[in-house]
Amino acid sequence: MTIDTYFKTTFNADFQKLTFRRVALRSRNNSGALQPGLIFGGRHWRNMRQDLSAVPKENRELFLWCLFLLSLTDQTIFAHFGHIYPQWSRVTNLPKFACFGCCNRIQNPFHILERPVHDPAGGRLLRLPIARSRIPEAVSTYLRMLESSSPAHLENLAINDFANATIADPDFHFGHGMLARAFREEFAVQLGFASRCEPAAAPEAAA
Repeated sequence: MTIDTYFKTTFNADFQKLTFRRVALRSRNNSGALQPGLIFGGRHWRNMRQDLSAVPKENRELFLWCLFLLSLTDQTIFAHFGHIYPQWSRVTNLPKFACFGCCNRIQNPFHILERPVHDPAGGRLLRLPIARSRIPEAVSTYLRMLESSSPAHLENLAINDFANATIADPDFHFGHGMLARAFREEFAVQLGFASRCEPAAAPEAAA
């Protein structure tokens, strides 16, 4: 099954199996007023095992990709396009990936890719070779999601404007694992921004 097919047919039913809490949310940089909302995950996705135990094993890889892509979309709109976020939120009613307790702060969506790969507690649910091979598909699915959502949910927000905001956000550069780097690189390639998603290598000293 493709990421796109899973997202359209099965993801929402699997997502509703997670445990959600209602809190007053902060953005990742603590800007803006607190906003009430549903959250899941916990700090650095400490609830990963509990959350994923509710998702059928055969769906988990696709679920993780869709969860990451949707969280990245939602959080970019939340942080950079506040004027259209209320409309987006009313339509999607999407719970946030966030920590619990004192901070109630939105968490970086790249944790959704990084932790299942590296944390033995997660059973290494994303196997690097397989997950790496999915990245071109994941990025193209992500761009189609944005294009299909724009007229109905985003007031015709231009994809390039959205991409520029995503790439300019310091949190987009979080994570140094293979999947995080490869996703950023492919995102840049498919949008023609190849020089902007990873820091340039330091120049070599002259001989």
